[in-house]
Amino acid sequence: MINIPDFLRNVWRNKWLVIFIPFACAVATYFLVKDLPKKYKSSVQLTTGITDRSQEILSGDQLDYFRVSQQFGNIIELMGTKRVLNILSLRLILHDLENPSTAYTQLPEDITKLSQQGLAEVISILKEKQSNNAFITPMDNGKYPLFDWARNMGYDEKSISENLSIYRYGESDFINIDYVSGNPDLSAFAVNTFSKEFIFYYGRVTSNSRRNTSTLLDSILQVKKTIMDEKNAQLRSFKAGSGVLDLTAQSDMLYQQIAEQENRRSQLMGEMQSLRGGIRSIEGKLNSGNFDRGSTIKENNEIIQIGKQLDQANKRYFENNFNPADKRIIDSLQALRTSKISALSRQSPVNTEEVRRGLLKEKSDLEIALARAENSISTINTELGNLRARFGAMMPADAGVQNLERETDLAIKEYTDAMDKYNQAALENSAMLNLAVVESGYPGPPEPSKVVQFTAISWFASLVFILTILLILSLLDHSIKTSDQLATITGKPVIGGVNLIGDSEKDLRVIWDESNLKEDHVFYRDLLRSLRFELNKSLSNGDEKVIGVTSLSEGEGKTFLTSSLAYAFALISKKVLLIGDNYPNLTELISNRQHKENQAFESFLVKKEIKTEDMITVLSKNPDNKSLLEIKDSNSLKAAFEVLKKEFDIIIIDLNSLKSINQVKEWLSFTDKSVAVFEAGREIGARDKEFLNQVDSHEGFLGWIINKVQI
Repeated sequence: MINIPDFLRNVWRNKWLVIFIPFACAVATYFLVKDLPKKYKSSVQLTTGITDRSQEILSGDQLDYFRVSQQFGNIIELMGTKRVLNILSLRLILHDLENPSTAYTQLPEDITKLSQQGLAEVISILKEKQSNNAFITPMDNGKYPLFDWARNMGYDEKSISENLSIYRYGESDFINIDYVSGNPDLSAFAVNTFSKEFIFYYGRVTSNSRRNTSTLLDSILQVKKTIMDEKNAQLRSFKAGSGVLDLTAQSDMLYQQIAEQENRRSQLMGEMQSLRGGIRSIEGKLNSGNFDRGSTIKENNEIIQIGKQLDQANKRYFENNFNPADKRIIDSLQALRTSKISALSRQSPVNTEEVRRGLLKEKSDLEIALARAENSISTINTELGNLRARFGAMMPADAGVQNLERETDLAIKEYTDAMDKYNQAALENSAMLNLAVVESGYPGPPEPSKVVQFTAISWFASLVFILTILLILSLLDHSIKTSDQLATITGKPVIGGVNLIGDSEKDLRVIWDESNLKEDHVFYRDLLRSLRFELNKSLSNGDEKVIGVTSLSEGEGKTFLTSSLAYAFALISKKVLLIGDNYPNLTELISNRQHKENQAFESFLVKKEIKTEDMITVLSKNPDNKSLLEIKDSNSLKAAFEVLKKEFDIIIIDLNSLKSINQVKEWLSFTDKSVAVFEAGREIGARDKEFLNQVDSHEGFLGWIINKVQI
């Protein structure tokens, strides 16, 4: 992830590069483009009629703007096709060859050397290609290099395409065509010729397409009509052969007649049951000889009259198509006759013989009525059989008619759809697009100079390029330059930092001279005081006096920083013992005399004697000793450090780098606090993580000091 502050600092460090390169590119661009030849543009405007309101009237719908955009896109794409550009290419070449005195471009030297016969032959070849709408290809470089000539004159497809612009402005109905060249007459001729040739070409293409479409639709329509006529003829023939004209109506009529006969038979069956019941009742009386009293001839006659009325009511019921009102009359007459018969049967006749004769006559009438009903039932059953046979015979014909009707309906629908498409195509042909030139092209003044635009683009592009390079370098740069980065990567606090001091300026007496106002030295003093304060605060316990100073790698400025800390502590009246490598310059500064050999730390361990200097005492350790514990055992070393703690206020040990981790571990076991020095601008690799864990594990580790920071 990009660190924005670091990136901005990197840009600021390279500010002169960021300023100079875009400026140089802008100046170079200005001198390169200020003498460019002038360009002349000519424009033609075409109208299409696509968005004309009359299109809505013809189609009957609102304009489909997606379809409109598609039509404009198709026209513009067709204008940019190779075939259309080839038409303009041939026209331009022929113009210059036929009119060499007014040629728009300089003719190639090969053409000017041609004889009149050769020139005429070339023109003839080009006109033949024009009539056949053939392309000029590299294969035409035969006797006459036509393709090379077209390219040299700037009339090839690629050159024309680069100079030609075709676009639709907004949602208008117009298409604009622009042509830019170094000759105003060429621009006007090219744009006018292109528009006219394209209108002719587009009309020819669309006419052929519409004509082919109409022919195809007409042939489809004739085929569908033939099929429809065949299906209608088959249907008529089938109906005539099956003896039915309207099968549906006839089948409905038969079904109604069957229902009527069924209802009539049901009525007669009920009447027959009633008559048989009356006959059985009379036979019972005659056989038993028990005649009811009060029976009279008048009552028998009434029963007979009711029977006659019942016959007439049944006849009306059949004639009136089973009217419910007639059915109610029949039911009431049957009920009345039944009640009369029952009442008569309960009466005792005055004259038994007379009653007997009346009963016999009534029985005879009932038997006659029963016989008439049975005969009617037989007639109805015969009629039902005939009707059912006729209805069953119509079923196969009905299925065949239905199949033929479905096929006929489908053929009619297909014919209707084909007719609609044909009519729609005819309507569209009558309302076809008519491209027309609204505004022709004319020679005009040169286009405004683009020197300023090109210069600005060059400056901006080079600026973006250099910033992109710096950004990529920042992304690829994993070096640590700030205390925040160091704290984030190590996971430990950064207790301070000091700026970079050049090798030629590493003189502590000069650096700490308060009259020295050099910026680097002032920063160094202030930062070192801050670091001294943090370390002094960490040694608040009186028994803690030993500070170990290590670094991640060699060459990170640890030794000079350690001696600077010793000098800084001495300035606040601390008796300082500095244990480490040889410090000849520091000893010279402290003793204010010429070079003096430092005391050896190993000798002190043997003799337990040390000669203290004024404020800073230096003990040099032998770099050849790879292990501290090999010199003395742990208890002896602890006793030696106790002696030193009593003698000095603070002891600073300049340890090895963490690359010598075994020596660092041994020294850290005798220190109270420890810090690590890291040089700004270095990276912490994956292999350094183990060393970081080792120094982090020390109980008294205070944190990191970032050294050599660029101010």
